[in-house]
Amino acid sequence: MDRRRQIGMSEAEVATFLEEQGTLVCAPLGPGGRPHLAALWYLPVGRGVDCWTYAASRKARNLERDPRASLLTKRVGVRFRPTRVSSWDHRKLG
Repeated sequence: MDRRRQIGMSEAEVATFLEEQGTLVCAPLGPGGRPHLAALWYLPVGRGVDCWTYAASRKARNLERDPRASLLTKRVGVRFRPTRVSSWDHRKLG
């Protein structure tokens, strides 16, 4: 048996894994063909996941133009609570 089959997850393990997570990284292709990485909340539905975002978002526009995307979710063992949050206006970065 090859290594990939040894470490593969069963259908039940995949379902449990997806239920435990809640966020994924979506990478649709931008106009120039480069991936645009964006985090999304999701809900497991059947054998897939449902995600949502604003219709005017870049990821939504990219997916309308080209429906191909890669999705990634992973188990995170470290959780933290930020003590300070900073934000800036990307338009002012030049």
